Amino acid sequence: MTPATDITSADTEQAAPSGGQSDQAPHGAISGDRIQIHQGSAQTVQGKFVEIHQGGAQFVEGEQVSIQRGGAMTIRADQVTLSESGAVVVSAGHASFDDHSRAGVVIANRIDGPEVRSSLVLAREIHGNVETRLDSRGALLIGLGMGLGISLLASLKSLFRSEDS
Repeated sequence: MTPATDITSADTEQAAPSGGQSDQAPHGAISGDRIQIHQGSAQTVQGKFVEIHQGGAQFVEGEQVSIQRGGAMTIRADQVTLSESGAVVVSAGHASFDDHSRAGVVIANRIDGPEVRSSLVLAREIHGNVETRLDSRGALLIGLGMGLGISLLASLKSLFRSEDS
């Protein structure tokens, strides 16, 4: 069994080696089977099981990712759980949110949570209330509108070019 990689805020200057133990890695990459970050940060985290508690990361990838009172820019995992946390982009097979978590964009097969707050949600199944600025239907309508606008501009451009000739 591979030991867990624990990251805490005690030593803030060291980067974590793959599979070893270290403390906060503000500019480093961390990888291993089990990653635990407590009051620390990392640039890239890759592991089967990733837990972040009162910390953050720019990019997190794993089979199971759990963030409590923390945040991440991008999360890609089979299963994501956010508790009093935030993320800019979540891409998951199954994403769970508590009512104090938010995400900018959520793309998942299934989303669970009492209150899911996001700007854009793309999901096959949603279990719970969703507060979003843009859903799948809205994104489709915006895409259609943009496509029509671009084709109209292209038509006008070709019309004015033919008159100049």
